[in-house]
Amino acid sequence: MTNQKTSEAVTNLKIAVIEARIEKHDQMLESLMTSNTSLLTSIAELSASHATTNDLLKEGFDVMKKIVIAAFALVAGVVGLSGLMFPAGFL
Repeated sequence: MTNQKTSEAVTNLKIAVIEARIEKHDQMLESLMTSNTSLLTSIAELSASHATTNDLLKEGFDVMKKIVIAAFALVAGVVGLSGLMFPAGFL
């Protein structure tokens, strides 16, 4: 009879250890899911920020193109006018 009680106690102890390990695994899985959700949220925010940055850069480059074209037109206009005002060999 004592042997049976000892066997039952060992079995109960093993079950308690297994239940504790399962609880720990459940906690780890919950922590991983929380971390994964946080990571996905951060990736979505980064993607939105990246899209906004790309839009701003595109607008900036478009403005720079217009400024460069205007500068070339201004230089061409000045060179053209000076060519009309002072023909080659005039000075």
